[in-house]
Amino acid sequence: MRDLKKQSFLRRDVASLIDTFVVLILALLPIATSFDFGGVLPWTQFVSAFAIAVLCGGYLLFVIATALRFAGRPPAQNTDWIATRVPISLVVLWLLGCSILAFQNASLPGNWVEWLSKGANRAYHDWMQPIWMILGQPAPNDHPISIHPDSTRHRLHFLLSLLPLLVLVALSISRQRRIAMLLALLMFGTTIHALYGVFTDLEIAGERLVVSTITTSFGRFVNRNNAALFLNLGIACGIGLITWRLFSMSLPDDDDMVDTSDLGDLIRDPATTIAACCIAANIAALFFCGSRGGILSTVFGFCVLIPLVSARKKLATAGGVIVACLVFALATVFSFGMELTTIRRISQVTPRQFLREISESTRIRHWHDSWAAAVDYLPFGSGGGTYRYAYLPYQDLGDNQTFANADNLYLELMVEQGVPGILLAAMLFGTVVFSLSRLRHSIFPIDRALCATGWFAVAVVGTNAIVDFGLLLSSNAYFFAILVSVIVARAALCPCVDSHATFEHPDDLATAQESSPWMRVTFCAVGLAASLFALGPLRSDALIDHAVAKGRMVLRSDPWSRDQLEPTLQLLNQLARSDSNADLDLSRARCLVHLARVEEIESMKLDTLADLEQATNATRLGRRSTGLLPEPPAIDTYTLAASTAVRALQENPLSVEARLVLIQTDFLPNREQTSLDLLRQISTLQTRNSDLHLRLAELAVVRNAPRLAESFLHQATTLRAANVPDAINLAIRSPTLELDRCISLSPASRRRSVHHVLALLKQTPNSSDRYHSFIKHSIDFLDCDAEPSRAARAKCHYLKSRALFEIDLPMQAEKANRLAIELVPTERTYHIGLILGLIKHGKFAAAMEAATAAEEALPEDSQLEQLIRHIEHQIDQNSASGTPNDNAGPVTGGDRVANVSQMLPSTANHARFAHPWC
Repeated sequence: MRDLKKQSFLRRDVASLIDTFVVLILALLPIATSFDFGGVLPWTQFVSAFAIAVLCGGYLLFVIATALRFAGRPPAQNTDWIATRVPISLVVLWLLGCSILAFQNASLPGNWVEWLSKGANRAYHDWMQPIWMILGQPAPNDHPISIHPDSTRHRLHFLLSLLPLLVLVALSISRQRRIAMLLALLMFGTTIHALYGVFTDLEIAGERLVVSTITTSFGRFVNRNNAALFLNLGIACGIGLITWRLFSMSLPDDDDMVDTSDLGDLIRDPATTIAACCIAANIAALFFCGSRGGILSTVFGFCVLIPLVSARKKLATAGGVIVACLVFALATVFSFGMELTTIRRISQVTPRQFLREISESTRIRHWHDSWAAAVDYLPFGSGGGTYRYAYLPYQDLGDNQTFANADNLYLELMVEQGVPGILLAAMLFGTVVFSLSRLRHSIFPIDRALCATGWFAVAVVGTNAIVDFGLLLSSNAYFFAILVSVIVARAALCPCVDSHATFEHPDDLATAQESSPWMRVTFCAVGLAASLFALGPLRSDALIDHAVAKGRMVLRSDPWSRDQLEPTLQLLNQLARSDSNADLDLSRARCLVHLARVEEIESMKLDTLADLEQATNATRLGRRSTGLLPEPPAIDTYTLAASTAVRALQENPLSVEARLVLIQTDFLPNREQTSLDLLRQISTLQTRNSDLHLRLAELAVVRNAPRLAESFLHQATTLRAANVPDAINLAIRSPTLELDRCISLSPASRRRSVHHVLALLKQTPNSSDRYHSFIKHSIDFLDCDAEPSRAARAKCHYLKSRALFEIDLPMQAEKANRLAIELVPTERTYHIGLILGLIKHGKFAAAMEAATAAEEALPEDSQLEQLIRHIEHQIDQNSASGTPNDNAGPVTGGDRVANVSQMLPSTANHARFAHPWC
């Protein structure tokens, strides 16, 4: 009997050691990945999946060995270690989510896809029409729902790699101390990351200690909102530990018992003090990182937590601990004289500014486009991981940015997963909430701790998902999956325990459950199989991502070097033989185009640097004449690049970059009309990109499509008035373009255009007829009264006056100029400009009147005195010759006009005044 007890003790001790080791590794996983941009890189995800697979494999072997050794024992003798429940509901939901992604990636008949996702069917048919014209074949009938199958496949394999993590967490937390250790490790990890993030933001003598390439990041996360979610999850773990100690003081636990619930006793408890310090450090880091959404998520989490978790008699105690943590965090920050980025950003928001940000926010305006995309892709979405391409055809109000994510996880879920994704998320949320409600009524302190942690985590994740995509990063996903698995697994034990039952030891809760050891083996085997199935594709994605990044770096740093291009192409071709990938094919196509340019230039046998520069410009995108074919081997490389870009489009039908590569090779035979169709498609897919529309206009001009070029320039100036000078310069260089059609009718664009044309009139007076016609049409669209301030209205009226003087309408010009003077009487430029304009048109009496009025506003102005003497001299001459002083007509030349022109304001002053339209 003694030997039997010794074996049971040794077996329990070894099992406990293994479970502790598993918990330690799993807790370190989100912490380690958080330092690598939040685990967003494919290599990080592959390494993490490999570590989980190795851990699951070793755990499975030990479980099998234990089950075989004690297979003949009664269940009651085996449950001291193996009697825990796997959260079957969570595993089923996870596999269901993977099944949805697999279904989206499966090839289906076209009529099925049209019913399941109209947007996806449109992407594979309507948007691919030019490509089928190039290939000379009809569109295939079968295609997947996903518009970018490679991204959906990667998302599927990543979710599969999480399945063994869920199983391992559920099987290794059968003891309360182990759950507390897991929460403590996660809390310590986030605190270390918080301190690291603060350290990277510290400045000494105006210079940062650590220079980051991502200006909006915190602690090497992609952005501050991602980091805020990670810190908030760490706060959730700290709250759980404090709750555990709080309820341990009045409920039996596996260590010391405290009979009082006094706040002082709680604070004197070492575990509570450490947890409070960690929470304070994370809160301080939240103030540092600059995430307003992160702070609001924290506040909302506390609002949800306190009434749901705390008993009435402990409400004051819990609130006191929370307030103490907040005060300690602020005191720590202020004691070091650090800048509170979050508070500064919040304090700058006034009610008026808040309303303006709500109406003009890039994120909120983009949500309108996201909603339009979500409606069109119903009911089955566009495919997991496809958002960066799915929203492109539906842009209407968004800004000139590329959105890899919607900055709203709910909208992104609707776009990518449709109705099945929404239902699955609702089921997962319901499962977690139901588990938390069970834990809330448990008699064990650790269950109350998990309840507090879970409610806070659900609140912050739900709030963060409104403004960010942080849950999609690996570190945050691992973190949240661990917490969800612990909560659901622990809650599965609660219903089987009678609330009036007594146990000699709190961990007898585990022994009260009878479960087969082969159930544990089965779930471990399922998790390991899923992980092994995902490892190969994840490794392939990591290799492809590395090769694509290398190709991008080569094209950016040294695109004219064969020594760099050819090895990169060999690497890309080697990967392409074993795996077909849209990003890989696109990178190959871009490298092939550059290699073809190098081969073409080398075949020209150039002698001088000037010849090389001319050849480089002649082979640029948009400079080559269609139909002018290069010599072999360059023509063969160009042809291969075009076919590779076509293959990339077949795998990603909404790719803008692949279309640009095809346009670079449109000099190949029978491609003229196809090129114009591709230009129209790029304009639609990038309808908010003003700079790209300028480039598209240049390409349309080269391809002899003036009306198309005019529409591109009109869109570019509508989106951004600062593009007006470039648009006008391009229109002037192209006689086939009508200048008025190229510029938007918006007042801001017309003001800039009039100012730029007035400047061009001094440089190229030969084109005055074309310029004057444009100015006459633009005068009515300046809309000066719509300007928000008196100074802005005055500048607009003065610009209008200059334009009217230029087109020989002095009466209207004088009226507009006097309006500017009435608005800002002390502006010297307005007075001098009116006088000079009147002198130019021979209105010397009116000029003298204006100069006399200006003397009151500009006393002792030397230039004004010169003008007055000049006007008096001219009036005397006109009186001697009998010429009327207000009917002489425009002065056109002569020394006197040259002298008057020298009296214009200095270049610097004029540039300062004209800033709003430059």
